Amino acid sequence: HEPRRSYALRHVDVLMGEGDFERKSEEELEHIQDCLQDWIDENDSFELEASYGVLTINLGSMGSFVINKHGVNRQVWVSSPVSGAARCDYDYDRGVWVNNRTDEPLRTMLVKDLSSLFPSTTFCLEQTRFIGIPLASTWIAPGTEPSSLP
Repeated sequence: HEPRRSYALRHVDVLMGEGDFERKSEEELEHIQDCLQDWIDENDSFELEASYGVLTINLGSMGSFVINKHGVNRQVWVSSPVSGAARCDYDYDRGVWVNNRTDEPLRTMLVKDLSSLFPSTTFCLEQTRFIGIPLASTWIAPGTEPSSLP
């Protein structure tokens, strides 16, 4: 028989109102879209579509990421061709959306998954926007010094 899992109730479940959820989840989807748009545009077989709280990153034969707001649960849900499904809650202490099973930040999870599909490309979703100029197959954000990249 399987061991019983215990999940702690996060304080975010109690505190986040509908307006706060809408603002924070929309900001996150827009941020991810803004960061990846130039990279997607450089790859003819890829598409990025945002519509009604759903962000779809279609990577052709490699699959699609679907990131969407789920208002009833005040969560952001993620479907990844690499790591599968995840539900993310907003962590007020850290100011980020986190996977509610692993506690890993959503952006970190996306970077890991994208990097596993495109190992010669460096992704950084913490910056405000990619500039669209590949430097040795690395996409960097404005103000990022190349020496600070991994």
